[in-house]
Amino acid sequence: MRTPGNKIFKLLALSFISAFLIFILFEASAYYENLAGKKFQATGDISGVIKEEGQVLIILETDAGERVFIYWDQNTFELLKGVLSSGNRIKAIVKVIEGGVIQGISAQRVARVIDTRKISSSSHRHYAERIYPVDLQTLDLYKKTVKYFNPKLNERDVHRIATSILTYSKIHRIDPKLVVAVIAVESDFNVDARSVKGALGLGQLMPRTAKILKVNPLVIEENIKGTISYLRFCMEQWKEYPYMALPLALASYNAGPSAVAKYGGIPPYLETQSYVNRVMDLYQQLCSR
Repeated sequence: MRTPGNKIFKLLALSFISAFLIFILFEASAYYENLAGKKFQATGDISGVIKEEGQVLIILETDAGERVFIYWDQNTFELLKGVLSSGNRIKAIVKVIEGGVIQGISAQRVARVIDTRKISSSSHRHYAERIYPVDLQTLDLYKKTVKYFNPKLNERDVHRIATSILTYSKIHRIDPKLVVAVIAVESDFNVDARSVKGALGLGQLMPRTAKILKVNPLVIEENIKGTISYLRFCMEQWKEYPYMALPLALASYNAGPSAVAKYGGIPPYLETQSYVNRVMDLYQQLCSR
């Protein structure tokens, strides 16, 4: 018997592809899309450096409390490599280009002025967290977690995986523990995983999905970037159903949003039902630690 809920889900399915493309293209840059051609100065602490093909993404935590994503072409980055390092405090001149993307032009390192008389002993920890945005304890914990799931990984790949999970989870506002659970169930943290259906890498991205996301699924950082970006997209589709949003998002990640819409919920596929249960169980275990 058809229900009104099923009709709603099917109407939602019609807009998935276009919504997905809009999400990928404009999610990070919508705020600046009307400022194309404008230049401005940004001062703050670098909390992340992500190297992509032909360019580098710098995550800047500004003094105004804003997180700005600045793209630098490879040549400019190489010239300013000593300045554009994670943890440095910089003053950057940037330009907004078409689509709201922020392009770095120049940067210089600036000193931090610390008046210790104004910092009580009880506030030192919070001040340090602002000055050193990379939480080394958290990074170490995630490296140990990654190594637990796949002891065969070398230390370099463990570091790349843990850093990418924490960085992209922060960008897309997703609990990194959920990302760990998804990757663990998808591939057991096998960077070379390949399914019989052609899904690739840590997050088992299908080639077509990876193409839409503009990532290379065979590169660790790009696979994780695509995995988290697609997971966020799936979560956005079902945010109107708070009690079922996460299970529906996981089912969408595994079987596709259109399958979830078609059946008005988690599809009656044993693989998908098992997948959702396994990720949810592991996620709860990770949250309880």
